[in-house]
Amino acid sequence: MCGNDVLIVGDFNIRQYKPDIDKNEVYADCKLNELLSIINAAGLHSHNTILNHQNNTLDLVLSNLDSMVVHKGSSLTDIPDAYHPPLEIVIHPKLRLKHAAKELRASHQISNNVQQLNFAKCDFLKLHTTIKSINWSPLYSMQNVNNAAKFLQEKIYNAVSLAVPVCRNENKSKSQYPIWFTQEILKTLKKNERVRRKYKKKNTDITLQQYRMLRKECKKMMKKAHSDYIANIESKMNMEPQSFWNLLNTGTTNLAYEYKGKELVEPQQIVDAFAAHFKSVFGNPVSYPSSYEDIHSAHPVIKLRPVTADEVERALKSMKPKRAVGPDGVPQYI
Repeated sequence: MCGNDVLIVGDFNIRQYKPDIDKNEVYADCKLNELLSIINAAGLHSHNTILNHQNNTLDLVLSNLDSMVVHKGSSLTDIPDAYHPPLEIVIHPKLRLKHAAKELRASHQISNNVQQLNFAKCDFLKLHTTIKSINWSPLYSMQNVNNAAKFLQEKIYNAVSLAVPVCRNENKSKSQYPIWFTQEILKTLKKNERVRRKYKKKNTDITLQQYRMLRKECKKMMKKAHSDYIANIESKMNMEPQSFWNLLNTGTTNLAYEYKGKELVEPQQIVDAFAAHFKSVFGNPVSYPSSYEDIHSAHPVIKLRPVTADEVERALKSMKPKRAVGPDGVPQYI
């Protein structure tokens, strides 16, 4: 979590947790103690102060962001859940824009540098000498684990940048075509472009006729491919709902939806249709027991214990040095 913004939202169902709870105390509920331990270790804060009808906070909003406010939101259903009131999470970007932009530039710079380094031409002797000459004494006096990790990474990155040359940027650009375009459509489009250029150059009736025929064929193929793609998603939506959200995440803006026999194109119409659908399938809330001990006792409890130095050393020795670097960009052999 070092250097990253963290936001954890979930139904923790720990009724003993209160917004003003003392995070340094030890309580009888082991699940509560484990949660507080994670919150303290990760430097998180609880931002949800909205209580349910039993004066409990079952839904927690944990984050390391200070520019966040949680309000009581409006329910999309006629009968709000009494145990889980709707929440509205607001992050004020202006309060942290300057600091966030600086962190983002730094993280992107490190990530891009790591990806562009050519470790095949690394000067290992220079890398070994540079790391050996680093003064690590400030690391042992740091009490905050995030600051220690940041210090370690910066020193390693500086040493790597001195010994490893930079590769040429050969990143391929993202495809400009929609996800539902087939190979046949792409081939026809390329052929259509060649004929169009030929027509611009020679300006003959034959090439013009060929261009019009290919353009008509392309439109026909694209219409059919799009229809087949949507039909395929609809057919497997119950089993693979992720395919539907993948379509939305492509950023396509010209999608039309059909709801109750009516085609919807405007964004507000689509949003209202989604809300109406989920409202129609939401049944009456079931009656929950007033006590959660029985529910919790039926599930195993995960207990976290401190990691020892021997375990870390064994994990480091088990890493294979020739594997690709991980998210932190530090090669395993270092």
